[in-house]
Amino acid sequence: MPVLIPGRPFLSRDPVLLVENRLAPGAATFALTVLDEDGNVSAPAQLRVTVVRSAPPVPPQPPSRQPTLEQPVSPPVRRRRIIQP
Repeated sequence: MPVLIPGRPFLSRDPVLLVENRLAPGAATFALTVLDEDGNVSAPAQLRVTVVRSAPPVPPQPPSRQPTLEQPVSPPVRRRRIIQP
């Protein structure tokens, strides 16, 4: 995959381009100009993107209430009596 360099044209015959640059926070403008088989050049199509700084990950929080022996974790198990014939 190509890495695009700001201010330097990138030429390709492939109609699909995957951009994998790691952009710093801020605004960037991408421009696309197409040249056809007869040498005609299109007007540039421009796309402006804004990269925002991501928030730092939130550290895990301890449970709000710790279970104790007095607090059952699951419903009590009832013993069943098996009757044999």
